[in-house]
Amino acid sequence: MSINTPTSIINPATGAPITVVMSPWRYPDPPIFSGVRDGFACEAWLTSMRRFFTGAQIADASRVITCIPYLGPSGILWWDGQHRPDDTPWPTFEAAFRVEFRPAGFHDHVRSLLFDIKMTSNVADYVARTRRYLAILCSNEVHIEARKMLEDVAKACFLKGAPLQLRQMLMAMEVNQNNASASIEDICQAAERFDNIWHFTVSSTSSRPNPAQSLLTAQAATPEESTAMEIDNLRMEVNSLRQQLRSSKKRLTPLDKKERARLMARGACFKCRQDGHMQSECPERETNVNNLSVAEGSAQPGNASSGQA
Repeated sequence: MSINTPTSIINPATGAPITVVMSPWRYPDPPIFSGVRDGFACEAWLTSMRRFFTGAQIADASRVITCIPYLGPSGILWWDGQHRPDDTPWPTFEAAFRVEFRPAGFHDHVRSLLFDIKMTSNVADYVARTRRYLAILCSNEVHIEARKMLEDVAKACFLKGAPLQLRQMLMAMEVNQNNASASIEDICQAAERFDNIWHFTVSSTSSRPNPAQSLLTAQAATPEESTAMEIDNLRMEVNSLRQQLRSSKKRLTPLDKKERARLMARGACFKCRQDGHMQSECPERETNVNNLSVAEGSAQPGNASSGQA
């Protein structure tokens, strides 16, 4: 929709002003209605028409006659069958249009979809469906208190239907940021940010590292605490490796008198049974004494008193 406006400009050749008719920016045309009986298509077309009326500055009395060319073949036939004047008020047209092209109980159906929503493919689809349902239910006609209550319910349903790890991350975000009043839009945006890193799917398994635990640890711990935790984790890994090495070694049978005499005759070690050193100089004895943890205790007295101390 545009209006031709006379405008004066300067002729660069003569320097004299001239008057030209210039067309200003034109508001984009709305889509042609497909004629399908579908609640989402019906509401989307009505919303686009309302935007068009505002942007193109269409007067209230001219809105119905303006929208007729955008009804499409099925819509035009339907409107002609209504036997109503083309200057019918727009709210009356909207009500009749919804009766024809929006199934009965559509709002109840959308409400049930929102309350039972679950992630079935990926986060992008999950967020898009949530926003789509809310757009239908939270129209401008809904009271602000009712809209807030509906958004709170939608937030709870979104968390419930999300995969476990994503739900844990979103709840951890609220706990660590003291943001228990986060809106459904805040939750949707956070889910999209987390998905850019973790790429959640409905087939996610517990074999994947738990991102919620990582988030809790990273946000709750100070730099000093994080360093201490890293050291503790490294110490546990080293102790576990030592335990595995000790378990993997072949245990020697206790010395009897005959074996002890044989080792003494050739000057061999009573501990590792190798030549070249005594038990007090045995490398294995040195390693074990230094590496045993406090929980395991010191070397047993019986093992130390072998006659070669």
